[in-house]
Amino acid sequence: MTVELIENLLEILRSENHYDLPKSATGLLQTKSNENIQVMKSLKNTNGSYVYFGIEEGLKDIISEEYTENTIRLLFNIDGLPLYNSSSQQFWPNLGLIVHDKYDSNPFIVAVYSGDSKPKNVNDFMKDFIQE
Repeated sequence: MTVELIENLLEILRSENHYDLPKSATGLLQTKSNENIQVMKSLKNTNGSYVYFGIEEGLKDIISEEYTENTIRLLFNIDGLPLYNSSSQQFWPNLGLIVHDKYDSNPFIVAVYSGDSKPKNVNDFMKDFIQE
């Protein structure tokens, strides 16, 4: 996934009221290089891009001192979506959410895959998530 593509997606998401997201790919990836981006094969056996941000890192960004319980219930969702109508590029985010009656939270990004189809190997896509 190119930096330009990431920034275009961020612009779209921010226009849909996701103001908590950064404006740039550098801010999202928290890096000035693309060392966090890994090559991952798609079902079409072409190269896609994968970045793992982490559950703990996502929680650090959204949990505040007002959350005082010892247990955190989490809900995770993975679903693919096309980036553009006229493109075969797909975006497969792994999103997390704190589930609590009295505590509002926004979804946080755990991992993202982008390619011309879904990831070829679900074990590769889920490896970091399961290990954490």
